[in-house]
Amino acid sequence: MAVTYRPYTVGSALPPGSAAPSTPVALPHRGGEPNPSAAALRAQFGDVVQRVDVVWGETSVQIDPARALDVVRWLHEDATQRYDM
Repeated sequence: MAVTYRPYTVGSALPPGSAAPSTPVALPHRGGEPNPSAAALRAQFGDVVQRVDVVWGETSVQIDPARALDVVRWLHEDATQRYDM
């Protein structure tokens, strides 16, 4: 029995005429500007936010685990955030 393979072309999901995404270069290992959501979390929940770190351009926010459901719900439902993961 012979197996036939169809050739395919790799396409792009980008709209025509749009620029391809680029990878940031020369990011510091630690430090840098945190994601604006970190400041919004501090404003909304205060001392629930225990720590904010920026490593290689990615922001990590450490929160009080007891309030995790409130924080995640707010990130999902607030019109200024709309985290949909």
